[in-house]
Amino acid sequence: MKKMKLMAMTGFMILFIAAAFTLSADEAGKAFVGIYPGDIWDYEDAGVEYGIIVNGVIDDTPAQEAGMLSKDIILEMDGTKIFNHDQFTKMLKMYKPGQKVKFKIYRDGDEKTIKLTLANKADFEPKPEYKAYLGVYLSDIKDKEYEKKGLNTKYGVLISDIVKDGPCAEVGILGGDIMLDLAGQHVYTSDQISKMLQGMEPDETVTVDIFRDGEYKTFNVVLGKKEISKTIFGDYKWFEKPSNVYVWNYKDKNGKWLGLQVDEIDDDGLVIEKIYEGSPAEGSLLQEKDIIVKINGISVDDVEDISGILDEVEIDAEVVVEVLRDGEILNVTTTVGEKSDLADQLQISIDKGLMKMYIDGEEKKILDLENVMEKIEKGFDEGGIKLDSLQEKLKKLNIDVLRIEDSGAI
Repeated sequence: MKKMKLMAMTGFMILFIAAAFTLSADEAGKAFVGIYPGDIWDYEDAGVEYGIIVNGVIDDTPAQEAGMLSKDIILEMDGTKIFNHDQFTKMLKMYKPGQKVKFKIYRDGDEKTIKLTLANKADFEPKPEYKAYLGVYLSDIKDKEYEKKGLNTKYGVLISDIVKDGPCAEVGILGGDIMLDLAGQHVYTSDQISKMLQGMEPDETVTVDIFRDGEYKTFNVVLGKKEISKTIFGDYKWFEKPSNVYVWNYKDKNGKWLGLQVDEIDDDGLVIEKIYEGSPAEGSLLQEKDIIVKINGISVDDVEDISGILDEVEIDAEVVVEVLRDGEILNVTTTVGEKSDLADQLQISIDKGLMKMYIDGEEKKILDLENVMEKIEKGFDEGGIKLDSLQEKLKKLNIDVLRIEDSGAI
């Protein structure tokens, strides 16, 4: 059953990538069944000698009307045995909409024959919807960096790059500018800006206040109109849970940690927000709300500093954590453990083109899928992504490890 679970997770990752694209014009006239096929990694567990699994059935499609169900196993299509979903996809290209097809399926220990009439894939393309956008790439600024950039405030977001011919580029906003206000509101994070844009309309004019080379400037930006990418699979509830939410436990087999959840504070140091049950820190004298100042005599300002120190220490070795508690400096000894469960629960939701990540119910990361795709496309256009290098990195990925950026756990 372990391999079957792996198959389901692989299917989700493929769906996630597909969710970033719209159906292209050249797909008009393609035959369509209305299922999400997946490979079977262990035939013995599945109870068959060959076939592909139906991971989902799309509403109001030929597959649903013919009675095909999720978890059915397709054994044959018009008498030809099916061994993987790539074979199935290529065979389907030989058919046209309107043709009748016969499937042999395996369900609950019995074989059944299902006949259906193929649909036109273009008929299931969702109607376009649009959202407002600025045409910028944003990066958050750490508290300790504001002063270095010449600011006397603790808010603002770095515009790391701009979209050529985008709304901000047209009025003269540049990469390297710092956005201080959007529509009269101070901005603190890129996530906040993404959420603010959800409540705005294309062609709406908004003020954007920026800081550049020691000067403050205000621009009137006419928001652009950008299509929200969808797929015919977008509304399918994969795990029959509301709001398209997926939940996994996080495993990092090779990581090291103390067992702390920490957050940066305005002054130098990190505050301990949580001590994980069963971790090395739980058995030490460390307490929640302690402020970590140094580890092994080395000052720490962010999670990366702690990770760097732990990289140089062996598992089970002792470290001295200097903390500030109630105005007093204390030195607490603890050990470095092998990271097992980074978080009790990880939730990922996709809503209107935004992917949100939650750890233990607290929002930790939000990704704008449109911007992610733009960056990928930009990388290809400018030669910034080398296919050979990318392919080698993908081969090394461990599918049962999901790494979450800025999780704050050490």
